[in-house]
Amino acid sequence: MATTYGTSSASSASYDMSLWYDSKYYKLGMGTMLLVAIFWIWYQRTFAYSHGMDSMEPEFDKVWMGLWRVHMTLMPLFALVTWGWILKTRDTK
Repeated sequence: MATTYGTSSASSASYDMSLWYDSKYYKLGMGTMLLVAIFWIWYQRTFAYSHGMDSMEPEFDKVWMGLWRVHMTLMPLFALVTWGWILKTRDTK
């Protein structure tokens, strides 16, 4: 039997969306990620020519590899903290 647009149970909002979706925290998270991305792009475009783009130059290792090392340290830590918080605060009922 085919499910049509009018008979689909998922098409009607028969549940309370506020139980799983809070737009305040969603907007805060998206805004934070947008600001980090804007800073990341600005930093790379500002200092790319002055600090070298060739991986054989010592400036490249000092600036860009340092930034990469910080990035590779912070991102997994952020992921662990975020997933730990999600698992700890989830609804278990």
